[in-house]
Amino acid sequence: MPKRYVILCDDDIVVFPIKAAINPYDGSPAFLAGEPNFFGGADARREDPLTTLQREVREESVGTYEIHGYDINAISQGSYRQNRRLVQCEFCISRNWTMTGPWPDEGTWLQGDDDEREMCFVAAMPLQNLDQFIGVPVTANALFPVLMEGARATAPQWARAQFRDVPSRAFAESLTGRAFAAFVTGWAAGQRDERAVRAAFLRRSGEIRTRRTGS
Repeated sequence: MPKRYVILCDDDIVVFPIKAAINPYDGSPAFLAGEPNFFGGADARREDPLTTLQREVREESVGTYEIHGYDINAISQGSYRQNRRLVQCEFCISRNWTMTGPWPDEGTWLQGDDDEREMCFVAAMPLQNLDQFIGVPVTANALFPVLMEGARATAPQWARAQFRDVPSRAFAESLTGRAFAAFVTGWAAGQRDERAVRAAFLRRSGEIRTRRTGS
């Protein structure tokens, strides 16, 4: 079964975690440290996919978010080799979620279990911050500063101290970076189509009003 990862969104915001600088399990520098991530991971406990994602979101958000479902149609897929084994990954979206509390203070975060210290912050960024990508190609490197600016807007100083200022080479080449680009590309296409429909409706409404008034 593939590893599954998820970010949360609704009509107005997208919710994503920032990886902590240090791997809490072995004290080494974390992969994609200080960079945007998806929630999720391996199904090590032989759980069903939803149960795994619910647990991972609960742990990695330090109990500040819960998901109740997710879109099983992955927005991005890929694989990598680990110990001579090919690991399949799927990246998904949840639109059925709840915020259950504020991000903890540094002391509470440091006292948490290892599972709760994988991420140093969870950002809730307005989707309108992504308007600049409507109708243009989206890359992980172009997206990085927008995501990080959105995270910095509400992150505490101790978490911001772990943030990267520029994307690592690994982020641009990673499945995670590709998944963020896929998410924004899909969102931007939807916005473009929605705005085109709205413009056509307004144009049509104006034509009808013109005919009725004879002007």
